[in-house]
Amino acid sequence: LQFNKGKFKIVLVSTGGSVKTLVNNPNKGNVKLMVKKGKSRIVMVGYNASGDVDISIKNIKDVNIQQK
Repeated sequence: LQFNKGKFKIVLVSTGGSVKTLVNNPNKGNVKLMVKKGKSRIVMVGYNASGDVDISIKNIKDVNIQQK
């Protein structure tokens, strides 16, 4: 993650609707997480934000990834 300006947040929405904040207004950094079995979503929101986000997914088996 690397952001130049604005506000930015990344959350993980797990099965059952629980929400965990992964990132909240960083200038730069890394996030690693393990996702439990079931449906989960990673949601990114920003306000006047600019910067770069790279996502890599490793060690997945029988996983369906959808982008909206």
